[in-house]
Parts: sequence; structure tokens; C-alpha cells
Amino acid sequence: MHDILLGVAGKPVFHSKSPVIFNSVFKKYNIDGAYFRILCNDEHKLFSIIRSLDMKGTNATSPLKEKIFSSLDDCDINALRSKSVNCIKNIDGKLKGFSTDHYGVITPLQKIINPENKKIVIAGAGGAARAAVSGLIDFSSDITLINRTESKAKDIAAEFNCSWISYENCSDILSECDILVSTLPAGISIPFMDKINKKAVLFDANYKKSLIEEFAVKNGMQFISGEKWLLNQAAPAFNIFLDGDITSIEADISSDITYDRDVIILTGFMCSGKTAAGTALAEKLGYQFADMDEIIENETGLSITEIFNKHGESYFRSAETELLKKLISQKKILISTGGGIILSEENRNLIKEKLCVWIFSDIKESIKRDNGSRPLLSGENKAEVAKKIFNERKKYYAECCSFMAYNDGKIEDLIRNVYEEISLI
Repeated sequence: MHDILLGVAGKPVFHSKSPVIFNSVFKKYNIDGAYFRILCNDEHKLFSIIRSLDMKGTNATSPLKEKIFSSLDDCDINALRSKSVNCIKNIDGKLKGFSTDHYGVITPLQKIINPENKKIVIAGAGGAARAAVSGLIDFSSDITLINRTESKAKDIAAEFNCSWISYENCSDILSECDILVSTLPAGISIPFMDKINKKAVLFDANYKKSLIEEFAVKNGMQFISGEKWLLNQAAPAFNIFLDGDITSIEADISSDITYDRDVIILTGFMCSGKTAAGTALAEKLGYQFADMDEIIENETGLSITEIFNKHGESYFRSAETELLKKLISQKKILISTGGGIILSEENRNLIKEKLCVWIFSDIKESIKRDNGSRPLLSGENKAEVAKKIFNERKKYYAECCSFMAYNDGKIEDLIRNVYEEISLI
């Protein structure tokens, strides 16, 4: 049983390698936990998810790092300093923000160069840039920010008492720098890149293949990839979440995250909105839609409740497995599954091979949508029974999903967000 749920939230989030890192730590230390991706760009919805699932916490990526800072119950000194949060810890329902991004910058840099009193240029002015400045300012006061939106660079520089310079005038500072930290998106280039000091150490916060990495390789320069940043901020984050004391994490995150888009599987608790979302998503994608419960009912001539009453749950679960095997062999198909399909390890292994979206809805909202057709909710104390069943299953939804999407009742928003995420894959 998974006692611990952790995640990473952002939009987009499909590319995140954090699940690879944290799940490898769980495996290494024999910790019964699951770490998964959460598709979300709204801090208040994220807070609802954390509390509803009783998660230990989440990491935050773009665009949430700065958005959530002012909405949390509390923040640690590093988050207050950088005004950016990449870790949220759930402490008995109170959410506290932390920043470990500065470890991601400082630790790998110190293995190559002592940043003390070095000339440092930081490109960008978002949450990652703030974290880089807040960590490096303790080593050197000679830090200059460059950013296309000058006002953002100017604000950070004023806050940390360092310098900023416009894109148009940064040629000289680039030619003199000892360390260049880029927090720009992968496809965005630094101006006057050819002027960068060839003896400088280049550090790219982005772990996708980037223009700055290509430049470093071409010129034989010392280069630190965003994967080092990710790994070195993960160890202190892990310790925050679980009160641990690990000093480092080793995980192979060199490979890109890949998905089989030919088969898309929706999982989630009963009445979470899988069928409604799946029907619309399949139409937008041009995919065949398959509702597994509906297919089983049509093939047997019995409702799900009648199958349970006449043949028992084990009969139904066997039928589910056989149907799942048949459906996932097809191409361009979107499959809506029953809420209990993830109870079978065989099913979970099959689902994990495909692109799986966990449609999550608060249990109270799910119960409201029940029309009496759910055999496991047919008795008294429906709310208590539903909560017990969900708590037994949530670990498996987390384990199987490529990412989770939140259904807060605004089904059109859910469909749009999932469609946009899938379209990027």
C-alpha cells in the first residue's frame, strides 16, 4: 500500500522528470510511495488537490513557482528571500512553501568552480532566476541580470542589490563573465551569444536540449545541464517532504519522457467525469471513444449492478482485463475505464505502457453525480463508503497515470486543459 503521495504541479507538466527521480528514491529506500504529475496552473486548485488527497506535498514548476508564494499558510526563509516556491509541504492541512532551487544552482557549480567573487550573469527573470540570484548572492556581489522584459530584471536587481543591463547592451558583460546561468526557455537564445567568454562556465536551468548547450559543446566550454539542477534540488526537497536526511540523489534522467499517443486511457474514481471528458476529447482528437463499462454492459446484456449481483465482482474484473487487452491493441483510441480497473496489478502494468490521464474529482462532488447505478455505493453511508474505497485506490491512480487532471465541475476547462497537454506530446 502506498502511504505517501507526492507530485509535481505545473502546466505543461508532461515533460517533468521529477517522477523518475523521486520514484527511484522510493524504490532505493523501500519507501511505499508514489510520485506523479499534476496538470494545474491555478494555485487554489492545487491546494484543493493536495488537501483532498492528503498528499505529503508537491513540487511546483512553471507557472506556479511565483504564483503560489503569496497564497500559502507559511514559507521558509529561502522562499521568502526568493519570493518563489518549488516545494509545498502539507503539515496537517496547513501548506508551507519552501525553495530548494538554490541548491540546484550552487551544488553543481561548486564542483567545477568556486563562485566566490566571480562575475556572474543570470539570463531570465522568473522564479528560477530569482532562486539563482538568492543562492549566488552569498558568494558574489558581482551579479548582473539580463532579460527581454527589462522591468522584471530591474525589480530583482533592486531587491537583491545587484545589477541589471538591457539585452541591447549586454555584449561587454557577457565577454567578461566567469559564470553564465541561463533560466530561459529551451528555444530562446541569449543575445550576443558569440561574445560570451569562452572560459566561462555555462549553466542551463532547462534540461531540454537548448541553444546554450549547443554553443557550449561547439566551443568546448564547461557546461552544466538542467538535469544537475533538478537532481541537486531534489534531495533537499525529499528531506523536506519526508523529514529525511539523504545528501544526494542518483537517477538516470538523460532520456526524454515519451508516451504512446495511439492509446489514451482515462482512469479515476467513479463519477469523476471520465465519460463526459472522454467523449469530448476523443472527438477533438479524432479518436475512437470506448467506454469500458458500456461495452461490458452491451456484451453481457446486463447492467454493472446486475453483473455484480448475478456473477460477483471478480467476474466483472476478469471481463475488464480481457476487454482492456483487446482495446489497447488498437490505434487512435481513447478509453474510459471503470473506477476499479487499477485494482489489478496486471491491469496497472498494461495501463502504464500507454498515455494515462487520471481524472480527479473531489469525492463529495463525485457522490453528487451518482445516479444510483454504482453497485459499490448502493447501501447506506454512501459518503463514508466512497471515501474508504477511494482511499484504497488513490495510490494506484497515482502510480499508473502519466499525469492527473482536476475536474472541479467545469468540464469544458478540464477538456481544454487535457487536450492542450496531449497536443504538446
